[in-house]
Amino acid sequence: MSDFLEIAKANLLLINNDFQQLHARPELAFEEWETTKYIAEQIEDMGLEPRILSDSDGVIVDFPNSNNSAGLLAIRADIDALRHCLTDGSEITIHSCGHDANATMALAVCRILYQRWQQIKHHPMGLRFIFQPAEENVSGAKKVIAEGGLNDVTHIIAIHMRPKAEALMGKATPGVCHSSVMAVDITINGVSAHGGWPQQGVSVIEGIKAVILGVEKAAADLTWPASVKVTVARTVNTIYNIIPDRANMTLDFRAHDSAEMETIWRQVQENIADTLAQSKVKIEYNKRFFIPGPLYDNHMLELSQQAIKEVLGEENLLPFLYTAGAEDFHCYTHARNDLNAVYLGLGADVVPGLHNPQMSFNHDALINGVAIMATLAEKILNENQ
Repeated sequence: MSDFLEIAKANLLLINNDFQQLHARPELAFEEWETTKYIAEQIEDMGLEPRILSDSDGVIVDFPNSNNSAGLLAIRADIDALRHCLTDGSEITIHSCGHDANATMALAVCRILYQRWQQIKHHPMGLRFIFQPAEENVSGAKKVIAEGGLNDVTHIIAIHMRPKAEALMGKATPGVCHSSVMAVDITINGVSAHGGWPQQGVSVIEGIKAVILGVEKAAADLTWPASVKVTVARTVNTIYNIIPDRANMTLDFRAHDSAEMETIWRQVQENIADTLAQSKVKIEYNKRFFIPGPLYDNHMLELSQQAIKEVLGEENLLPFLYTAGAEDFHCYTHARNDLNAVYLGLGADVVPGLHNPQMSFNHDALINGVAIMATLAEKILNENQ
């Protein structure tokens, strides 16, 4: 069994305090100022020098005394929260995706590994921690890359709690296969007219129907987690007797990988074009964002499996996990496909689920996550000494 489990337990008070402090600072994407301040203070207390991202919304820290001749391992944690509209009409900003837990685990791993780091003089492989902003709006990884956070990195790892339906407390998966996700905004243009003389206009309702039919036809043969569906449909008109001349729609695409995504996208466009072949309705498409699927290194997955077995026991090792959710982490390997990457899933009895304002989890899972990540990091470092 990994000795990091006992070390993590010995750090329980610090871990719990970090979580309470981070949980009390829920901040939206690119507004993680107080979170960044707290993380930077903790890193300084360790004797390390944090580098604050521009706009003070994230932190990067490198362990000293390495020339990175054998590579550089990055441990990444996201730090942003989410805003929810409640049934009473009020809004709250909370950590309903558990990024406070992710940052807590990364801080603990940083403390534990730096204590060992200082006892060793020779460090061919470097170690970096990335506390990344704006995962939820799929922009944080791009900012980290733009500010040099991926420079010299050869290996990158991360961990995230999974819903109870996917992973029970005390278990973990060596790799989470997120979906490739794309959002497409559609603008439909027609010609306005009085409701009494519809023949004088071109109703955008024709376009809305064509999009819905085209999407349903493309979705019919897909298998989960691949899917495509209409998530927004509205006209700009609110008057009952006017033929609407403009409509906006949004489509949500999910696929096993980027290649399947392109196939689904092409099929949807062809279906819509066929339906509107004789129509005067005009349609414009705009890809709002695209999140790539994972590119994992097989050896990293093997090391991840070993780490989980050493910490939790072989009986608590889960298989590779497929999910319909997306993850900004994969923007790193999309930008640099030479990276050796893996993203683990941690059982924590998360209920009712991620992104739910009532989300809760078993806080004992933090100890497991810290031990697994420290064990995995040490394995990677030892292999590259």
